[in-house]
Amino acid sequence: MTVEGRVIDAVSRQPIDGARLVVYQTDQAGTYQPTDPADESTARIRGEFSSDADGEFGFVTVQPGEYPDQPPGNRHIHFHSVAAEGYAPRGFVLLFDDNVRSEVRTWAESTGFGIVVPVTGDPDSGLGVMVEIELEPQG
Repeated sequence: MTVEGRVIDAVSRQPIDGARLVVYQTDQAGTYQPTDPADESTARIRGEFSSDADGEFGFVTVQPGEYPDQPPGNRHIHFHSVAAEGYAPRGFVLLFDDNVRSEVRTWAESTGFGIVVPVTGDPDSGLGVMVEIELEPQG
């Protein structure tokens, strides 16, 4: 799965250069790590990177698996932190439109803590998603 995105100023809609992103997710089996599958703090699949001058970023990962102890419809990637100087930091979960059960979608929309994006491609040739992340200016 290829994840691409852009970090922008929520007011001016201009790109934010150098935004720092910290992401993590489950493996394809839906676990964070073998010794304690539910321990998000030690997720094996994790990354830290920055947006470029156009506010853009991207990474390639495995498609996150479903949590084994929950009903289907909640695959996601945690954007633990998206931060840039002069902006309020933000965290959220990236959810996939083809795999969101109704109560998860309702939660995402009502709290603003979930962003649901369409998935393109297919499992054989590769899946892709695109997300636009808005940061609110501080001060």
